[in-house]
Amino acid sequence: MQIRLPERLPLAHGKACFGGEAVALVIADSGPAARDATELIEVNYEELPAVIGVERALAPGAPLVHDTIPGNITFDFDYGDEQKTKDAIARADHVVRLTMESPRVASAPRFPRPRWRSPARPAEKD
Repeated sequence: MQIRLPERLPLAHGKACFGGEAVALVIADSGPAARDATELIEVNYEELPAVIGVERALAPGAPLVHDTIPGNITFDFDYGDEQKTKDAIARADHVVRLTMESPRVASAPRFPRPRWRSPARPAEKD
């Protein structure tokens, strides 16, 4: 089994790998100051080649999502006996071949909304 994990920095550095990846951070003393600061942010994107679908993403020469993950494969493993499986399929009366596609499922929103955070105010003293 081989697992490759891409580096996950808090902000994209040099290359945004997917839509919605954070590219800027504002820290301010107030909401209005934060809003003013966001208006000063300029991000210039260079359109990179994209691939849609697993087969295209795994094809030789496909653009890499993460430069440190060769072949766009992060999780690769073998399970069972390949030859026994091939033999069983060869002996089967009927063989069904199909490709199943699963929609992207995530427990977090793809494009998170900005958040307003304020440090807790100290308790008032009598």
